[in-house]
Amino acid sequence: MKNIRALIVEDVFLIQRVIERFIEPYGTFRVSNNGKEALKIYAEYFFNGEAFNLVCLDIYLPEMNGLKVLKHIREFEKEIHLSEDERSKIVIISSVTHPGTLQQAYDLGCDYYITKPFSKDDVVRALKKLKLIS
Repeated sequence: MKNIRALIVEDVFLIQRVIERFIEPYGTFRVSNNGKEALKIYAEYFFNGEAFNLVCLDIYLPEMNGLKVLKHIREFEKEIHLSEDERSKIVIISSVTHPGTLQQAYDLGCDYYITKPFSKDDVVRALKKLKLIS
């Protein structure tokens, strides 16, 4: 069953492709390689009735870092009164392992954090935990 609609926000092409391959069996995706563009795509799809139920987000991105993107998405969802079930699941996929950064990500509303390097099992585990796949 393909029911994931994902936005993959990653500026390293090779890592983009890896994430795409891991998610492809479970749904569709769009890709952005910078934070500002990701927010535009997120809003465009939302207002076209095709909201993303998953956002995979790197922290180090051009134009706007992933934590700011996360913050903007959560503020938007709160502003329009989305319920917990209607919100996008946001998975950070980053090489940043500093405990303060992880805590900040969770405080801003991150649902799951995967550190690089990562495997298909790491991604599938996240999708299962977030109930996006069974």
